[in-house]
Amino acid sequence: MQFFVKSVRTAEKKGEIMEERLEINDNIKTAMMLAVVLYHSCMFFTGTWFDKAQPVYKANYIEYFAKYLNTFHVRTFVMTAGFLFYALRKEKKKYRNNLKKDAFKRAKRLLLPYVCTIVFWTLPFYIVYSGFDITEIIYKYIFGCAPSQLWFLPMLFWLFIVYYIVFEKHTPSKAGFVINTLISIGGGYVVNKLGLINFLQFVTAVHYAMFYYMGAYLYEHGIKLPVKKVAFSFGISFGCYILSQVFLNKESVALKVMLLVSDNIGLLAGVLAVYGMANLVHKRNDFVGMLLKKNSFGIYLFHQQLIYPCIMLLNGKVHPAVQVIVCFIAAICGATVITEFLRKFKVTKVMFEI
Repeated sequence: MQFFVKSVRTAEKKGEIMEERLEINDNIKTAMMLAVVLYHSCMFFTGTWFDKAQPVYKANYIEYFAKYLNTFHVRTFVMTAGFLFYALRKEKKKYRNNLKKDAFKRAKRLLLPYVCTIVFWTLPFYIVYSGFDITEIIYKYIFGCAPSQLWFLPMLFWLFIVYYIVFEKHTPSKAGFVINTLISIGGGYVVNKLGLINFLQFVTAVHYAMFYYMGAYLYEHGIKLPVKKVAFSFGISFGCYILSQVFLNKESVALKVMLLVSDNIGLLAGVLAVYGMANLVHKRNDFVGMLLKKNSFGIYLFHQQLIYPCIMLLNGKVHPAVQVIVCFIAAICGATVITEFLRKFKVTKVMFEI
């Protein structure tokens, strides 16, 4: 009897630990969703993001900040997807031995919102702000080579399929992580050189594969970082970013190889730093946190197009930093309202069951 009670308590403790780890992972995902919105709110000041207008005021500090955000925000998002996938596979026995059925469910959760959002939201905005060019529309949205912020969804679907197959035969390990990272970096370099069309973001999936595996590896081995290692990881991440900016557009082969290595070290370090920090500062969500978490997917789907009218309204009329803040808040609030509204209808709420 005593052994039975001890076993039950051990199982309960294990379950509590798993739930806490998944909650932290969910917090990371929500934080990185906010980082994506902030990044897009800054991107106008790079001068390459918005077809309808150019910045009246230059703001190089915003451009550099956006570029640094871009080294880890989406990659950390991908890591959380791999983390969750492997946790559900290991602990809940999901995603096993039925690829056809599970792929259909995943397509419903990722590709259905992708298609619906393109047709009823993204494409109309694109036509208004960039004009009706059927060739561009086919390339960007039908082939999925550059479907605005929605590129993440088909890319994630490819990774789900690949690692569903991989983890049928393989448990995440150090050797596996190294090999997977080298394949991802090398494969990404090769597909870029071959000039393959990025159909439904398959090429992008090759580049991001190592972060999906990284999430599975972090879950499997229960890795937590002390404060010093988190700070060190952030330092490596920022140092590699500075290095990439200093030697940008240099023609030396040796420098290009060095940057290829340092850039990828920096990308991995940035993701690891965010993961480590989230585990250190974990706390229960308040009402605002729960609202953002609940609507994070909808915010991701709708935010970018809400930034466009803010840019048109504010460009040259307010300080660049103020413009970024207003765009960020307006996109978050507007996308949350849209998501909550669409949840009220049976035909549309299925988009947010992810």
